[in-house]
Amino acid sequence: MKKVLLFAATLLLSATMFAQEPMKGEIRCADFNENSMKGGDKGVSDWGTFTNFTATDMSGVSHDIQAYLDAGKYVVIDFFCAWCGPCYSFHQTGTLENLYNTYGQGGTNEFVVLYVEGETTNTPDQISGTTTAQTYAGYSAGDFTNGGTNPIPIIDATEDLVYNVSIYDGYVPRVYLFCPSGFVYQMYSVVTSSAEAYYNFATTNCPTASTRPMVDIIAPSATLGQPVTISADVLSVGDVTYAWTFEGGSPATATTQSATVTWNTLGMHNVSVVVTNAAGSTTANATVNVIDCSTGITAPYEESFEGGLGCWTAISNNTENDDSQDNGFGVRAAGDDIQTTIGEAHSGNNVFLFSSYNQTSDYTQYLISPELHLSGETQLSFYLYAQATNYGNEKCRVMVSTTNNNPSSFTNLGDEISMTTAKSWTEFTRTLPANTKYVAFKYTVTNDTWFLGIDDISFTSAGGGTQGINDVNATNVKLYPNPTTGNLYIDAEGLQKVEIIDAAGRIVMTETTSQVNMSHLANGVYTVRVMANGNSTIQKVVKK
Repeated sequence: MKKVLLFAATLLLSATMFAQEPMKGEIRCADFNENSMKGGDKGVSDWGTFTNFTATDMSGVSHDIQAYLDAGKYVVIDFFCAWCGPCYSFHQTGTLENLYNTYGQGGTNEFVVLYVEGETTNTPDQISGTTTAQTYAGYSAGDFTNGGTNPIPIIDATEDLVYNVSIYDGYVPRVYLFCPSGFVYQMYSVVTSSAEAYYNFATTNCPTASTRPMVDIIAPSATLGQPVTISADVLSVGDVTYAWTFEGGSPATATTQSATVTWNTLGMHNVSVVVTNAAGSTTANATVNVIDCSTGITAPYEESFEGGLGCWTAISNNTENDDSQDNGFGVRAAGDDIQTTIGEAHSGNNVFLFSSYNQTSDYTQYLISPELHLSGETQLSFYLYAQATNYGNEKCRVMVSTTNNNPSSFTNLGDEISMTTAKSWTEFTRTLPANTKYVAFKYTVTNDTWFLGIDDISFTSAGGGTQGINDVNATNVKLYPNPTTGNLYIDAEGLQKVEIIDAAGRIVMTETTSQVNMSHLANGVYTVRVMANGNSTIQKVVKK
């Protein structure tokens, strides 16, 4: 059966392979986390496709991935490298052996479990741990065959098979679930949960012919009177139809996957699309903020760079890392270059990247907002993504200007942000003073590190001050008790989400109920952001 994937996916077809010491732009070892499984909403961007391959394992048995899927089986492949210590640590957990023996070839035969050694130059001796050449070119992390007792077939790849997976991000170990419908899901960097967790995830989440479409709308900010492309990322088994509605836009409707729309009225405009396949329909909604760069912007406002830089300004103090040299700096489509390997944007397809990939004397770079017209204290939130930390932590500062957008006019707002964790999006917040006219993100690394991605920058009007039960702000939100030693209660009509933010601007808790248990948090002052009835407000709470 033909497999249909109706969202933009970048297939990484080539890479430079290497031996023990991973270099930039090549396969790298990920940190080993003994209890990690990819979570989240399992949206469109979490899924990918693959180019089929047939390969022979070390015992001479041929494996055709598409043939297994056509037979209705789930395929789980662990891509590893013989020199990779975290890969060997994962093998030692026995998780995939349990899957093999319970639901795989040694059990109910609903799954096919395979190992694929992804380094084209590695030898069978390295895989079995029998090499005596523990050097750069011949290193082995251990015996991946368990003395020949490991039942899982091992394919010693002679080509870059790992790049046949569209969502591969350049790291090992990587465990991928291949669904019978042809879609692929990355089960995080390493997974050491039970065989039952694999089984339950696959049978619950793999798209089938009876699955309604998954839909994400890519809706960038629009400039007044200028056309902008609005599109849908859709995951569907089988063909789909589209029914768009663009409030206040021209055209007002469309029936294609993407449409070019023009708005001639400033402000927020609703966008919706109904996507239908044989199993049913799914409706997705978004808003488009139409702005005029010449007159500035007001809150609420969000920038996700789907339409490029828009009204923002990017400045680099060096040319060695310019986007024109394909080294990252600027607005990039996530995963569009093997060196960046940012597997996915936080939302949509595009991110802004700071780059220190190449050595230079001054790594300073700026991303500067358009002119802001803020009516009062405003909440700034944004997401950061560090490509890696093995060359040093990615760092940046948030800065504000009350006059103009010259870099010398900005002053620091809060502490420097140092990304200690790589390969995941992290949300940060800052409270902007009422007289803020421009915001800048300054890239502050001092050596060739790698890439720092930024996405989904938003400005939201906020109510300030330390609030208690008898002090209610304009959105009628009450927090009590304040101070609290444990439970914090939120009284707000139409409550949607509550975020607890520490002094460093990190979101440490997110809840959707009216009770938040803060007992495990360190004592101190926290910012609480409450979203209710489409509005957002912030208040301070003391944890004792």
